[in-house]
Amino acid sequence: MRSTNRKSQPNTRPARRPLGATDVLRSVSTRRKSGQGNKECWRLEIERWPKDLRDDWEERAAIIEYCGGEPRAAAEWLAYQQLKPTEGGR
Repeated sequence: MRSTNRKSQPNTRPARRPLGATDVLRSVSTRRKSGQGNKECWRLEIERWPKDLRDDWEERAAIIEYCGGEPRAAAEWLAYQQLKPTEGGR
């Protein structure tokens, strides 16, 4: 009988990393190319928001950009995702 010196390793997958802003923007870009969404429609929605909510969005985007080190476009998208009104109202 032949002995092996191989250690048995558990069959585990590597942990998935959390999605970052680049991943979100890449996803949006992919949907836009496939015709599933319009990248700029969320910007048009922001223009219809009340001034105080737009100011909150701009401030949050600036914080994400400056403190988080994200590119401006990614910071704006993430701020929009955090502040967008829900279907049931805000």
